[in-house]
This record gives sequence, structure tokens and C-alpha cells, in this order.
Amino acid sequence: MTDEAEILYPDKTIQIGGREVTIREFSFRDGLDLGPMIAGLMAVLDKTVGDGSDLSGLFDALYQYPDVLEHMLLKSTCQDKTWLDGLCSADGDMLVMTFWGVNAGFFTRRLATRRMAMQAGKKGVEMAHRNSPAST
Repeated sequence: MTDEAEILYPDKTIQIGGREVTIREFSFRDGLDLGPMIAGLMAVLDKTVGDGSDLSGLFDALYQYPDVLEHMLLKSTCQDKTWLDGLCSADGDMLVMTFWGVNAGFFTRRLATRRMAMQAGKKGVEMAHRNSPAST
């Protein structure tokens, strides 16, 4: 598959845990449903992976939130908890790596939005302070 096709159709099907499993990219609606649940994870990802150029702490960040990770894996694969619980460590790691590959854009966009909002908030506070009667 070409890079362009992978960007447009990031879903990936792999053989794992005795099944052919499709890991799908989260939709807009998934993002709405996951938002409150992943808030803490997003803060840790922001500190850990930053702009995405250093993914060395990615697993550590994801594994700090095992219930959230489990929920996301089940949502992304449409598999049941019994299947997920039965995966060996190597298959579990492969699933998490593939999940991240498919959904990295989902997280990266949210991290970028989070950073832009934080920057806008800082600028708003600075402008409000400059325009306040006490600073004139």
C-alpha cells in the first residue's frame, strides 16, 4: 500500500491471537465518546511523546492507563474482552503497536489541538493582563 493510501485508509488487518483482526482508526464519534476517558492519558502523552518525534516512552505512557488502553483496543478491534485477555505478551505488544500505527493521527491531532488551546489561553491571559486597569 502506498503512503497516500495508508493515510486515507489507515485501518490494518493482522493475524493475531488466532484470529484475523482489523484494527480501525477511531472516527469523529469515537473521539467524542473517548474524550473524557482519555483526558489523563492525553496529558501524559503530551509530556512523553510531545511532538511525536520521540516515541521511546509511548508504551510506558499507554500502560499507565490499562483500563483506558483496554477500552480503546476493544473499540478499535471490535473484539471481546476474553479474546484480549487471552493474548500472549508478544501478541499484546503487537496489537498495541499496530493500534498506535493506525490511530497515531487521532492522538496527534488531539495533542496539537490541546497545545494550540493552551497557547491561546496563555495569550488571552497576557492580553487581559496588559489591558487591565492595574497595568495601565
